[in-house]
Amino acid sequence: MKTYFGVDYHKRFSHGTIMTESGKILKQGRFSNQPDSSAGFLDGYGGSECFSVLEATRNWTVMHDILEDLTSDVTLAHPLKVRAIAEAKIKTDKISSTTLADLLRCDQPEGYSYVFVPSRRYDRIQQKRQQGKWTVLQGKCPVNNFNRQFNAILAHAKIDKGEFHDLRRTCLTRWLSNGLSEYDVMNLAGHAKFETTRQFYLAVREDLLKDARAVSAEAMNGDFVAHLLRTPFSA
Repeated sequence: MKTYFGVDYHKRFSHGTIMTESGKILKQGRFSNQPDSSAGFLDGYGGSECFSVLEATRNWTVMHDILEDLTSDVTLAHPLKVRAIAEAKIKTDKISSTTLADLLRCDQPEGYSYVFVPSRRYDRIQQKRQQGKWTVLQGKCPVNNFNRQFNAILAHAKIDKGEFHDLRRTCLTRWLSNGLSEYDVMNLAGHAKFETTRQFYLAVREDLLKDARAVSAEAMNGDFVAHLLRTPFSA
């Protein structure tokens, strides 16, 4: 029986959903990110007829290596492209793993992107694994202490508060303020909902309103002075 295994991967534990071709959920639950625990969760559902999927998040190589040994094929899903998860009103591990399995068993929707491991990197990982030189530490993201480095940049620029995502927000806001339509910005940003883009649009509109108020106030002050100058003086 062909099965699809969706994994919502976290630092120590993951949540999994095993699903049939017809969409019937066979099993759901939590398991530790260890080969024995993962194999125990799959039980009789793994093997050559089982296809697994997880999001390409931080340290994905750890779970990818485990699934590579337990299932027929491992697919990496782009986190920003799993729109069904982003649109879910309640974000839970159960919803995530179920959605991943469901997306994998269906034909790939048009425009839906998967992230594939480059062949050279995959071959290198497999070679090191066979030599017993591939460790969990090597599977982690090489960019460490990112927030500390970013905060140092903010301090150097004399910015009190900020986060890396502010760069994206600034970009979207400038697109809108320079004439791009809300629809175009929504598509470029990959927003699943128009309400998300509208937040940036409202921020731009508020800035424009402030500028308009300032210009109006200055104009009114100028008109008042001109009016005083034109008023005849009477003793």
